[in-house]
Amino acid sequence: MREDVIVIPSVFDLQEDYFVQITGEVRQPGQFPFVYNTTLQNVIMLAGGLLESASTARIEIARRVKDNNALTSSLKVADIFYFKINKDLRLTDSASNFKLEPFDRIFIRRSPGYEKQSITKVEGEVLFPGEYSIASKIEKISDLIKRAGGLTNEAYINGAQLVRTPQMDEKDRVKILENLKHITKDTMILSSSTFDKEQTIGIDLKKILKQPGSKYDLVIQEGDLLKIPKQLKTIRLTGALLHPGTVRYDRNFSFMSYIDNAGGFADEARKSKSYVLYANGSIDRTRSFLGILSFPKIEPGAEIIVPNKNERRKMTPGESLSLGTAIASIALIIVTIIKTF
Repeated sequence: MREDVIVIPSVFDLQEDYFVQITGEVRQPGQFPFVYNTTLQNVIMLAGGLLESASTARIEIARRVKDNNALTSSLKVADIFYFKINKDLRLTDSASNFKLEPFDRIFIRRSPGYEKQSITKVEGEVLFPGEYSIASKIEKISDLIKRAGGLTNEAYINGAQLVRTPQMDEKDRVKILENLKHITKDTMILSSSTFDKEQTIGIDLKKILKQPGSKYDLVIQEGDLLKIPKQLKTIRLTGALLHPGTVRYDRNFSFMSYIDNAGGFADEARKSKSYVLYANGSIDRTRSFLGILSFPKIEPGAEIIVPNKNERRKMTPGESLSLGTAIASIALIIVTIIKTF
């Protein structure tokens, strides 16, 4: 009749959208519309070609298992095919003749023999400071110092530090950012430490050089910074002291001698919690035995830190009144119980 519309659908409109997917070491991984007679070479070209890190020794194709006439389930969930391919996309005969099917997934693996250059850096008193490429996965601090020409005569071994930059995965960063949205202001400082750009690791360079390859000799990682300072001749005093500051190092001075130079402890000082931060980043604390305090030893470049006592918050008039009322109520209850019995 007039105004009728006749629709003749395509067979493709009556079926699921077909695609093939490629992941791994290609320039543009993703899904691509399936075309009949598509080959492995076609899809790799659509993905922009292989990366330098791609392994051409083993390319894997996973195909769905489907049997519309099956009456029982099967343990098999996919058909797996393996092929080899060159960087110039020259395929083996089996790969050239292999036709892809809808929903095939192609996996281009990373070559186990491919590694990017990892850079570390040495600063301070070595003959050749600067950046170095890590030569092996087990290269250690002693190896790095040897490559840097060794230490100079002015090097302060006890002050050597290893500064490490945490290697955090992008997914981990996103997850932490999401968690930070639900953190209160009081806990924000603790949680934000996850994002510290640098972490100082206290090392014992004297033992490392004396026993290369020992447990003290740490393995170097990408982004590490090895700092070897000059001989330090000062001591820094901070915290609950009458006159904190920086004084000259004297090998004959003890912990308390430096405290006396700073005017002594302040009234709010927590003497038993005093500690020393050494030049290499390690820490030693004050110890107590039967009320007798044993203070840490002092080395050049160290910092003596005396924390404050936690201040007690004074009660407001309203809180004092509430407390007094509560005590009076309890006293009245006790008197009533005594009279009753």
